[in-house]
Amino acid sequence: MFFSKVSNAPYPHTLPCTGEQFVYDCGLSVDDNFVRWRVANTAERDAWGEQAYTDEDARAAFHTALESGCLQHKSVGDREKKRTN
Repeated sequence: MFFSKVSNAPYPHTLPCTGEQFVYDCGLSVDDNFVRWRVANTAERDAWGEQAYTDEDARAAFHTALESGCLQHKSVGDREKKRTN
């Protein structure tokens, strides 16, 4: 998945990241980050031949990853640097 497996996660079938990792953008709302994560997660699950999460399960997985610190964060400063380059 887009976050590393956490031993106490309610989704033990979550795979360690082997490709591009989702990066939480602090310049966006939690809901906007969830939408970005959900699109990427659904595509990855499809590539692995797995069924997409229901909306309820997707929100739970996203918030578990967010609260456990498994999501990498991009600061607003990083975003501004990219705009000026």
